[in-house]
Amino acid sequence: MAQIVVEKVSLSYESGGRRKAVLEDIDFAIERGAFVSLIGPSGCGKSTLLKLIAGLLQPTAGRVTVAGLAPAQAASRRLIGLVFQDANLLPWKTALDNTAFLLEIADKSLSRRDARERAFGILKLVGLETAARLRPNQLSGGMRQRVAIARALALDPAILLMDEPFGALDAITREEMGHFLLELWQRTGKTILVVTHSIGEAVFLSSRVHAMGQGPARILDTIEVPLEYPRSAAAFEDPRFGRTEARLRALLLESHGRRSAP
Repeated sequence: MAQIVVEKVSLSYESGGRRKAVLEDIDFAIERGAFVSLIGPSGCGKSTLLKLIAGLLQPTAGRVTVAGLAPAQAASRRLIGLVFQDANLLPWKTALDNTAFLLEIADKSLSRRDARERAFGILKLVGLETAARLRPNQLSGGMRQRVAIARALALDPAILLMDEPFGALDAITREEMGHFLLELWQRTGKTILVVTHSIGEAVFLSSRVHAMGQGPARILDTIEVPLEYPRSAAAFEDPRFGRTEARLRALLLESHGRRSAP
């Protein structure tokens, strides 16, 4: 059953007295419990589309539903968790307090003690229970992103929307975080939609990849990833990985009017 449905969605805005199209006729669905990626060139509208699904923007045409609801309704019912490239942690709060922060705001029926107990359980889920008392400046980049993910998970959303969550990390940490995210997904059963610029990352993580073109943004094609879960580092050596990555790269290059090297 589809949990996220994007139906014939377009978005435009006024600029200098002219109408500028950002998204055009976007159409796809994401099933409950799926792991899906959006890839495309910088500035093509991937993050804008994610904001539409999160209820932060409204489409000019078409419709988005999340769990059968308008995105803003789904967000108000805490069905959606958001994770951005910048962890945006409060520097004066510990990892535990940062994780509990949204929970304390959203659920006034919880005591501070109960909120912190729940937050500690989420930190344990993401492997950071020993760092609970550390502040952001005492954490590595990967650890800060784990806290950001823990903060989103504290509200127990059915869906995680992630906008370049590992974009600011070095290559090795980014790969480690990919493994971590897959393990987390398999343990929680959340529906995850990730925006990424990395074709390899999209192939490694996802069951399906939506490739976007620009001017205005549209879905060029949807590629099913023929790799079984669970996935390990061995997936990068699988010929199916290479073929899928090459297919996506050729698709994006063609959308730019370029061809792959022979």
